[in-house]
Amino acid sequence: MPFNIQLRFLFFFCLYFAGFFLLFVSEIPLWGQSMNEYLGFTALTAKLTYYIAGATFAPEAQYIINPERFATGGGYLLSSPLFSMEVLNGCNGLTAIMIFVSGVLAFPARWWQKMLGVLAGFICIATANALRLVLLFYVGIYYHSQFQIVHDYFTQSFIIFFSTLLYAGWLFLVTRNRRGSDEKPV
Repeated sequence: MPFNIQLRFLFFFCLYFAGFFLLFVSEIPLWGQSMNEYLGFTALTAKLTYYIAGATFAPEAQYIINPERFATGGGYLLSSPLFSMEVLNGCNGLTAIMIFVSGVLAFPARWWQKMLGVLAGFICIATANALRLVLLFYVGIYYHSQFQIVHDYFTQSFIIFFSTLLYAGWLFLVTRNRRGSDEKPV
């Protein structure tokens, strides 16, 4: 890519990410809450985690209580007799989704490629994040002393790495037909 196209990509990536951050993470004075809370994305993440954990048919999963709003921390509590964890606003994978979507929208590609990329990326990252939370739940049950290390250093890094890998795959698919041709993106 020529230098001016790279600068354009960087500018729009930062613009989209800042816009998503303001929209989904910061509190909007009009509603008194963030768009994430308004749309219930953290609740959706907690419920998806609950259903995936319940579908594993592990003996511990049958005792998981349906996630409910947990008043003290503002998150959603996933609980069993052996372990409980709270799914907070930062646990929902929204940051990784915002990074991915910002990259897709900023890249010079056709509009339908961008829309397919956004949709597929959102579904893949949200599902991978729910699987990450299920893994953390089982780490909490079987290796409780290691929970914080796995949460802080491995699973958070995994979800960012996964979204970056997904973005690289999308780039490969979008640009593979352009190689060797003089076709300009719209």
